[in-house]
Amino acid sequence: MPSGILRSLVCGLVVVASSDAVRAQAPPHLVLILADDMGWGDPACQGADSRIPTPHIDRLAAAGMRFTDAHAAGSVCVPSRYGLLTGRYPARRRTFRPGREAVVRAGTPTVADVLQAGGYHTAMVGKWHLGFDGADQLDHTEPLRGGPLDRGFDSWFGIPASLDIPPYYYVRDRGTVRAPTERIDASATEGWSPIQGAFWREGGIAPGFQHHEVLPRFRDEAVAVIRDHALAHAAEPLFLYLALPAPHTPWLPEARFRGASGAGLYGDFATQVDAAVGEVLDALDAAGLGEDTLVLFTSDNGPVWYPDDVERFGHSSTGPFRGMKGDSWEGGHRVPFVVRWPGRVTAGGSSEQLVGFTDVFATFAEVAGVSVPRDAAEDSISFASTLRGVRDGVRREHLVLKADASVVREGSTKLIRHRGSGGFSRPRSGPDSDPPGQLYDLDREPGETTNRYEQRSEVVARLERVARRVEQPNVVVILADDMGYGDSSVYGGWLETPGLERMAREGMVFTDFHTSGVVCSPTRAGLLTGRYQQRAGLAEVVNADPAVDAHHRGLQPIEVTFAELLGAAGYRTAVFGKWHLGYAPAFNPTRHGFDEFVGFVSGNVDYRSRYDRMGVFDWWVGEEKTADAGYLTDRITDHAVGFLAANAHRPFCLYVAHGAVHTPIQDLDSPAQRGPERAGARDARPRDEIVRGMMQRLDHSVTRILDAVRAEGLAGRTLVLFLSDNGGAVHMRNDPLRGRKGQVWEGGHRVPAIAWWPGTIAKGTRSDALCSSLDVMPTMLGLAGLEPPADRPLDGRSLEPVLRGGEGEPGRRLFWKGTAMREERWKLVEQRGTAQLFDLAEDLGETRDLAAEHPERVAAMRAELEAWRRDVAAGATRQPR
Repeated sequence: MPSGILRSLVCGLVVVASSDAVRAQAPPHLVLILADDMGWGDPACQGADSRIPTPHIDRLAAAGMRFTDAHAAGSVCVPSRYGLLTGRYPARRRTFRPGREAVVRAGTPTVADVLQAGGYHTAMVGKWHLGFDGADQLDHTEPLRGGPLDRGFDSWFGIPASLDIPPYYYVRDRGTVRAPTERIDASATEGWSPIQGAFWREGGIAPGFQHHEVLPRFRDEAVAVIRDHALAHAAEPLFLYLALPAPHTPWLPEARFRGASGAGLYGDFATQVDAAVGEVLDALDAAGLGEDTLVLFTSDNGPVWYPDDVERFGHSSTGPFRGMKGDSWEGGHRVPFVVRWPGRVTAGGSSEQLVGFTDVFATFAEVAGVSVPRDAAEDSISFASTLRGVRDGVRREHLVLKADASVVREGSTKLIRHRGSGGFSRPRSGPDSDPPGQLYDLDREPGETTNRYEQRSEVVARLERVARRVEQPNVVVILADDMGYGDSSVYGGWLETPGLERMAREGMVFTDFHTSGVVCSPTRAGLLTGRYQQRAGLAEVVNADPAVDAHHRGLQPIEVTFAELLGAAGYRTAVFGKWHLGYAPAFNPTRHGFDEFVGFVSGNVDYRSRYDRMGVFDWWVGEEKTADAGYLTDRITDHAVGFLAANAHRPFCLYVAHGAVHTPIQDLDSPAQRGPERAGARDARPRDEIVRGMMQRLDHSVTRILDAVRAEGLAGRTLVLFLSDNGGAVHMRNDPLRGRKGQVWEGGHRVPAIAWWPGTIAKGTRSDALCSSLDVMPTMLGLAGLEPPADRPLDGRSLEPVLRGGEGEPGRRLFWKGTAMREERWKLVEQRGTAQLFDLAEDLGETRDLAAEHPERVAAMRAELEAWRRDVAAGATRQPR
């Protein structure tokens, strides 16, 4: 967000903090010094037997407060810096592509934004590593956009990324100082790993750029900012963000620091970092600002320091903690965190309070006396009360770390949602024989060696919900219309469907998946609410004919959809395609939680003209009828793909409700059959040929959507579920099942269903679990960490255990139209007062009635069916007659 816009938004909100102590003081200067890849145990003040002399960081600690349980937002550079500046967990950002785009999106307030709006002069010196607009095609003759000056800073001198990531060049404000027109070879140091020592990658470099000069240059630039502020901006408080490039690689200590430590090149370079901190502190004192400045020193993540390095040098860069940079173990993200604020923070203090990088935003805002906009820093909790010695201040209950929300803290309890380190340390992922996650009590065992994951399942479940409320996986539901169990080649059917075959190879195929209804509207009501459609009073199709009573029915406002619940939790929601849950404005998708709707509300429309079977034009954008051109299936897909691209940065729920392969039977080459565009004669080609063309476009839609998810970098956090709304109609196939759409035989409700979620669903798997379209809503809620509505129990169950390779719950029952039910392998069908019983494990085609052989089972199942009819009728939503 441009700083001027933010200033106009929040200038009326700038308030003095409630504390009398803060109210009586002028806003302090704020200096945030961020080291790069420095371990928790490196500064000697941490008391971890460091072999690195750090007298200046120690001096800072002696005059201030150390937080011993402080954590970077991630365990690598970019997510940590995002969390630090925005006050948001990096898991909310979802994708981090600084080489392609500005990671902090326009409109996301930063701590610099709110301080600038509150009257601070804001300056940044150092490493940005949060990208620029169009970063993959930068023109160095043009101003760089999306960087520090567009995110709240008045000035910036620095480098775009780490010193081992080309191209290498300086930037001042928005301008490249000298473009990276030359090239440099890669560098490495003998005796160290490939990513240690004087390591950098080959690539572009600006003329005259020298890696070893960067740290001293940043030190000098920061000192100049302080000096110039005292001379030219004395009336304004200063916010200086100094993002040092070290001791990140390349390790290039100046001659005077070589041999200064007992930890080799790394230790020597860390000593030089300490000296730079000292010069900044001295500059504050020399400018007369020291007594009025809050200084915070920390590191963006843990070090690159292997167990062999610990053994070789006798120095544990991470102190007593396991792991290193990149890891989910403590060494990856627990960092030194020291705050000095003369006269406010008690000298030599320490706190075991759990804090994170996201908390810097709220803390700085509070001590500066400015408010945080409502839509900003949602994961930031101020620790200013702790700095002032207030013991009963607000404390953080949970902390969620890393871009994938794989680490959750609750007090001393820590959940890691994967095997292994998840980073640089070995084992990275761990053997399959290990539990799927890790649970540690850090008070008892800071070294994280005794995994209690399997012994504390209730704690794991609770912390999983915390993570999911932050992680918020995306969900895409692709619903075919009238496609049969025997149509796709995935199920051995007669139509080649390479897109679905790919989805199956990369995901899971369900063999026993059922819709809750056997025709369109009822199934959609059950899908959207997670409850049998009979409870919503929608047991039959909403009719297109206004003369029929059923035309006036619809999904009443009292019903709660998955879109409403997910939307309230921050998801962006959309439905593109067929609605078929009511014609009146009160039934529109936009009234049921969907932010976007483009499609038709009737049961089917002409694939060309968009006219329904009653001759009514039926194409809507929200609640307005709008003209549209193009083949129906392709246009629905166009909108879906566009939605994915526009919402890649936020959690979303996308419902793609195709008209295909419902009638009218029209493929890409067919003329219009309805409306003023209709041709005089119908398509004369064989029906199966046209159906094949319809299926090709539907299958291609699946491919386009999966490709779009991958292109946006969202495959690892997006569940895509494909299914049909009921069994195949007369022009489709349901082999080897009996019956078709509209009937309670298996062919009417057992449907093709495929789930795709790379990294979560094992490739090429199959599930024989008994599942239902009613399960979609509870699955969505579970993945988002949300509870179902308290006033209306859901009839479905979460599919997540099945998606992760587990078995379905035993003893499950499903019901259709009040005349059929399933209980595990057994199926009961009532027709004209007579009950038939089938063993589907032995007779999938429902050809052998076993009712006479199992009268007790028949009696019990008929009683269950009658109880179900009474249950769904009780309290059912009333519909117009």
